[in-house]
Amino acid sequence: MSFGFAISGILGLTIGIVLRLSNPNDVYSCEYSKDYTDCLDVAKRKCSEIVPRAKCVCFLPLEIKEPLEGEVTVFYELETFNQLEYGNSRDDEQLAGRLSMVPASSCGNYSYIDEGGIKTPIAPCGYIADSMFTDSYKIRISGIEDYFEEVRSGLIGLTEEDRKYYRNPDGDLHEAFKNFAKPKSWRMNVYELDTRSPCNNGFQNEPFIAWMKTDMKRKPAWRFNHSEPMLQDGLPANNYILRINYSYPSSRYAGRRKVIISSMKLVPKPGQPRLVGIILIYASILALLISAFLFYCAWKGIDLRYPIYQWRRVSFYKR
Repeated sequence: MSFGFAISGILGLTIGIVLRLSNPNDVYSCEYSKDYTDCLDVAKRKCSEIVPRAKCVCFLPLEIKEPLEGEVTVFYELETFNQLEYGNSRDDEQLAGRLSMVPASSCGNYSYIDEGGIKTPIAPCGYIADSMFTDSYKIRISGIEDYFEEVRSGLIGLTEEDRKYYRNPDGDLHEAFKNFAKPKSWRMNVYELDTRSPCNNGFQNEPFIAWMKTDMKRKPAWRFNHSEPMLQDGLPANNYILRINYSYPSSRYAGRRKVIISSMKLVPKPGQPRLVGIILIYASILALLISAFLFYCAWKGIDLRYPIYQWRRVSFYKR
């Protein structure tokens, strides 16, 4: 009998540990969001009505009632923007750093800039790149003029699998793209997306990669720099001011616009496999303890057929 308890305990303990460890941590998310579609500038003009004829910046109060712990990222979400409709309007060879003076035919009308009969290929070409969202966001504590630093690499939601398809051509980016034009709707060249961080510039720019992911509805814009003393544990509860540079024209997207400040933190994931694993571990430990007790009794020659107060030693060789 003791061998049965021992074998059951060892098997149960093994299975329990496997179930306990194989069930991954969950990502706990806490967030605050603001719909800024109809925001007004300081002159009380609606930004959606004056862009792109004029620049528009609006300011919105943001109250963080509970601290956002862990990695804090600023996202944007376009409620009804359908990227999937134009998902093939791109040149994957070009995005992989293999530039050609003849873009892929899939880029269609967004392949060249025609100036006086001279055609210059566009990089990145295609409708998806041309339609890249341009609204930008800054955040500061109410009453303090300095805005938080924006980090545009290491963004939540992008994997190495996503990044591997976007590579810059070899050498200096300015030189590599000198024979190419920026997309028709862009105000800057692709090699100016993040001049502070060469590894996050050009086609490898993470906000650009996030925009090109047509299956990602909520896209990361930037994350907070948690090396700052007050941000080491996340974003503290406080009153903040959200500055929005409203630059994406309503003629291109007239739906709702939302900015989200979200924290990501790994927490134990609840679920049946995890619970079964914990139960198995405790049950197996109990079985091993019973097995150890039975081995002890056998070793000492204690006859368990008698009540505890009548326990007596018996000989294993008694016939």
